[in-house]
Amino acid sequence: MHRRGLLARLARLLAAGGLAVGAGCSDVRTPSGPRTPPRSVEPPADGDLVVADFSEREADDGTVGVRVVVENRTGEERSGTVVAEVEAGDAETTVREEVTVDSSDRVEVTLPTDLAYEEFARNGSIAVRIE
Repeated sequence: MHRRGLLARLARLLAAGGLAVGAGCSDVRTPSGPRTPPRSVEPPADGDLVVADFSEREADDGTVGVRVVVENRTGEERSGTVVAEVEAGDAETTVREEVTVDSSDRVEVTLPTDLAYEEFARNGSIAVRIE
């Protein structure tokens, strides 16, 4: 007789404990966004300056800097404008810098922005092209 009462109490205790453990699982969180923001590179035209690589950097003042490696695949010196379109949450900016690259060489430039790196890391993107 005591066995039934004990089993009933144990079942209630396990059910209550299961609800307590499962309660933490029902907390829905807002996604934090990608760890690596989406990247977009314009396809290179043969014989022109091309974007060989790019990445974001956090500047000393907490803003986003865009590091871009520009490659010249021709046998002559070439000049162009590096254009980076950066989005961080609802904010966006476009930054530009003129570059000149010797024949068959690479140049690295960093374009500063006024966008907060923290916001960019949560929900940001970069698109880079050469004009």
